[in-house]
Amino acid sequence: MAKSSKEWPKPKYDVGQKEHLHAIGVLAFNYNAFESVLFDVFKHHLSTDGMARRTTIRMYSELPERKRLDLIKLVFATTEKDAAVKSAVTKLIKYFEWSADTRNRLVHSQYAPPLFGGKPNKFYISKKASQKSARLHYMRPSTKMLRNAADRIRDGHDYAVSLMDYLTMRDVPRNELDLTVRALMGLTTPELPDIPHPPRRLTKSPLPHTPPLPPHLLQRQRGLKG
Repeated sequence: MAKSSKEWPKPKYDVGQKEHLHAIGVLAFNYNAFESVLFDVFKHHLSTDGMARRTTIRMYSELPERKRLDLIKLVFATTEKDAAVKSAVTKLIKYFEWSADTRNRLVHSQYAPPLFGGKPNKFYISKKASQKSARLHYMRPSTKMLRNAADRIRDGHDYAVSLMDYLTMRDVPRNELDLTVRALMGLTTPELPDIPHPPRRLTKSPLPHTPPLPPHLLQRQRGLKG
């Protein structure tokens, strides 16, 4: 049973600072929201052309992430006439690729604090270089960096929502929209979002976090060898 202590899970085991874990949790939720709206972007033209929702769900869900992104590109390349919309979709996919890379590096990592030293504002983690490699990559993002990454992923979600609002207003007859959606869209005129280049990817290193031994332990080690 989980303890009610405010210090959970300390002192039994350590998983890092609460601020770091909270930032990663927010980042993961923001990514999930972004991923969900991306499906709406994929099915937009297919749905307006009459394809059943269950068919679009099955078509999309059975593919790995990389293939899904390729399929979105294909759908818009073959059904979209506006070059500006095609460009926005291409930029959105690049932004999602950055978001997925950032999320995967953090959520699929493990806590790996240094044996000695370390800085309390850093979150020390490691992750395998790939699924087929035992080689580890190391990262030590600060709280500020983690929160900024979470915010930027949320920006990607907002770009996707803005794109969907624009496409919906342009392509779906008003009488086919849900009353709530119709009322909300009546308040503003959706515009095609100006999607920027994605941020830089998180820095990783092949070097572990463990610093040199403290002087007193180093002297003791030398004494044992002598």
